[in-house]
Amino acid sequence: MAASLLEDVAQATAGLVWRPRQGGFWLLGTTAGAARDTLALFESMGWPARLLLFPADIAVLEAALAGDAAPSALPAAATPGLIGIEERAEGMPAGTGQSLATIWRWQAGSPKLLAQRWMVEAEALPTPPGRDWAGHAHGLLASRLLEQAARLGWPAARKHKWPLLLDMPWMPPPRSLPAPPPGVWPGGCGHALVLPLPAAAEAGAWAALAAAHGWQLAWAGLTPALAHLATPQRLPGRLFFAEYNPLVASAAWPAPECLVLQGGEGREALDFAAKHGSSLCSRVC
Repeated sequence: MAASLLEDVAQATAGLVWRPRQGGFWLLGTTAGAARDTLALFESMGWPARLLLFPADIAVLEAALAGDAAPSALPAAATPGLIGIEERAEGMPAGTGQSLATIWRWQAGSPKLLAQRWMVEAEALPTPPGRDWAGHAHGLLASRLLEQAARLGWPAARKHKWPLLLDMPWMPPPRSLPAPPPGVWPGGCGHALVLPLPAAAEAGAWAALAAAHGWQLAWAGLTPALAHLATPQRLPGRLFFAEYNPLVASAAWPAPECLVLQGGEGREALDFAAKHGSSLCSRVC
């Protein structure tokens, strides 16, 4: 019942209900009035609840994010057998190896929710030992997302008021793409295809194809050494994803407002994002 009530408030105020793996519920990104009304309702029903204010209570959110990102977040992968990685991908149950993440940034001292990313988790697909098969695993799982999108099988937890970013496999531009899901967040951003950086060799063709089918572009796999590419003037797209590490903070990003940091919700990443207007991508859906 608590989850249902929070979801109603989230849908009405463009907020988000986060269900941490360690239990409980969080209502993020809602209005102050809605948060206080919900707190009063929970207290009247005898349910424990707490109102957090940002940035004063950021340490509480940091601790919760750190606990949720423990290594046990993904199930232990089975030991690869003699069958190939393609056969293992085909045999995975629907929904395995994918997640729905939230893209957000600090704005006026509080988290501003911007979009959702339907992304793959390549580490969930057992791969043969001795070689780096992560790119191939990502492509296989992303192909499953694309097939599901073609059947209009959008994730159930998707928020219709925000744009959806869809992870794409590394492949030549196809002749057609599935239509994007209905509903676009009114802030000017649109639904986007997240392409792996090696696809940049065909960026022009991808941009034309995406625009013809109602999509924008975004790029994943940026590193500090390739920071000079992370600008709409070099690659057609609004967002550029990079795994956070200390080198990211020391690199010269030409358009840091277009940068989205992954895998680092600690104080250093938060400070960098707040200072430069960058966003963060967190699996908090």
